[in-house]
Amino acid sequence: MFHPRLSHSWAVPPKGAARKGRKTLLNGLIATARGLFDSPSGIEREAVFAPNYLSPCAGGLYVVGDVHGCFALYHQIETVIAAEVAQGKAPATLVLLGDMVDRGPDTAKMLDHLLQAPPSGLSRLCLRGNHEEMMRRFLNDPNEDAAWLEFGGAATLTSYGITPELWHSTRRTRRRLLLEAHIPQYHFDFLENLPHSAQHGTVFLSHAGLNPDAAPDAQTAYDLLWSRSTADRTHMPCGISHVIHGHIPQSIIDCSKPMIGLDTGAYATGVLSALAISATGRARLIQTAADRHSPIITDVASFSAQ
Repeated sequence: MFHPRLSHSWAVPPKGAARKGRKTLLNGLIATARGLFDSPSGIEREAVFAPNYLSPCAGGLYVVGDVHGCFALYHQIETVIAAEVAQGKAPATLVLLGDMVDRGPDTAKMLDHLLQAPPSGLSRLCLRGNHEEMMRRFLNDPNEDAAWLEFGGAATLTSYGITPELWHSTRRTRRRLLLEAHIPQYHFDFLENLPHSAQHGTVFLSHAGLNPDAAPDAQTAYDLLWSRSTADRTHMPCGISHVIHGHIPQSIIDCSKPMIGLDTGAYATGVLSALAISATGRARLIQTAADRHSPIITDVASFSAQ
């Protein structure tokens, strides 16, 4: 998900922002997101990517929206999911829809956690978002792709201990070495190897949705990571009942439509959302926030993956 440019380098949301003016913040994000980087340069529009096909599990499917470096919120969500899986004594699949990095304070901690083994009974799949793609490009060429710093990358570098003073005082020719000294190689590798999409039965999963006029295995990087033009489409490719995506901030999650967006602007609103889909097709919405001690879990009667 994209957010407004920072007014100055390395700015972070003020304390308490998660609890104040959430609706105003989210509406601002929605308006700004529609106008930024609709056609980013260098994005593959010809190469196509087939989804990772996920085997159905007796414990069902859990899908988490854009975390954006908010590790504490994600940890609450994953703890709830792990407890449900342990209680049900059946394996389940957990999918993160990309944009796990940037904007929030704990990208480094988030990636460290995702590189560890998931809780018992869970298999975890992380998908590529446009922010992982921007971060990957920046790490490979920090001078060429420096615009990333203005769209959440500054907070990410800070989470690795690279302060603005350190960054700006480092010669351009040595900045790649600075990154390598602070960011583990396995974080570089993680970003390089993230898949673009997944499919679980008739449910398609990707960061930005899909192009409904193309088959699931014929989607481009632009379709899967960047596009904003298909969120309101109602027709689906053959064999797909629903597309669950992030990327576009939602004030209300509507599960009655084929396209379901789970991005609730976690870094700005303090709300992180996940959708739980049982093996029988029952759906529940799990939402947690920085100012709540326990998540809110609600049944979603309007959803049916049958």
